[in-house]
Amino acid sequence: MGYYGLTASNPLGCNKCLCSAEGSLSNVCDPVSGQCPCRPHLQGLTCELCSHGYWNPSSPRGCEPCRCDPTNSHGDTCDQSTGQCQCRSGFGGRTCTECPDNTYGDPLIGCRCKCPVVFCHRNLQRLLNMLCSMLLTIQSNGQTK
Repeated sequence: MGYYGLTASNPLGCNKCLCSAEGSLSNVCDPVSGQCPCRPHLQGLTCELCSHGYWNPSSPRGCEPCRCDPTNSHGDTCDQSTGQCQCRSGFGGRTCTECPDNTYGDPLIGCRCKCPVVFCHRNLQRLLNMLCSMLLTIQSNGQTK
């Protein structure tokens, strides 16, 4: 087992290496800094985090590329656990290549609402109801005389 932090000025300051079993190449860390030797695309003192542009540190295959769409996302980083990229407005899906939630179609042409019309177009429904009420009021107040 590996230890680090032992110095002449601190002979009792020894700490056990806590290298990640999934992310590290070994349980032996640097004797001064405590840095564990990380597998490719992993980082952090104990190799528990994916590098920039990668996600899923607990995967048996190691970290996977985010693959965020370069045009439809705000960058090439994603959530470490879910792989969700930060999508620009009008785009959705894990890599920002799909329509946003509750819509369907091709985001490059236009996404359509797949939720109930009243829910998606609540303001339009209110406007139609208002216009209908106004027409009924006008008809009953003298237009039919």
